[in-house]
Amino acid sequence: MAEMISHGIRVAVQPTYRGKFKDNNSIVSAFSYSVTIENNSENSVQLLSRFWLIKDSLHPIEIVEGKGVVGEMPILHPGTKYTYHSNTGLKSGIGAMKGHYTLRNLDTNILIKVGIPCFQLMSTFNRN
Repeated sequence: MAEMISHGIRVAVQPTYRGKFKDNNSIVSAFSYSVTIENNSENSVQLLSRFWLIKDSLHPIEIVEGKGVVGEMPILHPGTKYTYHSNTGLKSGIGAMKGHYTLRNLDTNILIKVGIPCFQLMSTFNRN
């Protein structure tokens, strides 16, 4: 598990390799990941957007950004957690992801960036 704390917000990520599948005549390694965001600050915050850098070892970095996460823009009050699950695919089977969330401090209306720690994506190779 990888974790990072920014502005009193703890982000922990646990990736899992899910196997290979065929996508448009290419073999892709599938990964899921669980993210837990824990508000250890004194203020309520709302997650507004995400920004991901996805590195596939044999391909250029892919940037993924957008509103919220998995269709939600959760509010986290002090002492609360929010967990969601998502997935990605890599053509090489080896890579990494990192990024940040933009949150609004609901008490001060100030936007803050909260880091998402870098975590490794590694497929399991079978020996035959």
